[in-house]
Amino acid sequence: MARLTGARDARRDAVIARAKDLMDRELLAMADDITRHPETGWKEERSVKILTDYLTAHGFDVEPGVAVSRRPSWRAYRKGTLGPNLGVIVEYDALRGTSRDFHGDQHSAQGPVGLAAAVGRGGVLTSSRRRAR
Repeated sequence: MARLTGARDARRDAVIARAKDLMDRELLAMADDITRHPETGWKEERSVKILTDYLTAHGFDVEPGVAVSRRPSWRAYRKGTLGPNLGVIVEYDALRGTSRDFHGDQHSAQGPVGLAAAVGRGGVLTSSRRRAR
């Protein structure tokens, strides 16, 4: 653990800084928006659109319906990129409440946090590959 956290690693630090910047500037507001518009499981049309539109705007290709042909499932990737690859699983469904649906489980923030990791890491990997050539 000391090796992973103790030594300075410029690429790791760049990923963390980029993800934090994305959260501060864009993705915390997205999480708040998803929280204000809860959608229960298998009905997350608005949340899916917000998340996948963001990824598309950041150079990802989005493939809908990849898990058992469920409409709210999707996979996003960058075509033509060579490893290393990063997989991020995000959830965005709300809980069913007694009087209204709500995000008591923090899934409303999990999607934007996963996007920060994917977009932050992706940009660093792309620039690292360019420098390595």
